[in-house]
Amino acid sequence: MIESKNLETAYRTLKECHDDYLKNQESPLIDYVADSCVLRFEYTLETAWKLAKKIFIQKYGKTE
Repeated sequence: MIESKNLETAYRTLKECHDDYLKNQESPLIDYVADSCVLRFEYTLETAWKLAKKIFIQKYGKTE
């Protein structure tokens, strides 16, 4: 069985980071928050891709 817990966690942290970014536009640390959002987006995308790959392998039986 394929679990989506890692993707759900990654998305939740991305959403939290994005919310912080929107709330703290006047902060001198906004650039750091933006960088963090980008990294979390990349991690979330990579996690989603790995989950999709597992689903495709399970459904179609292909390795690549």
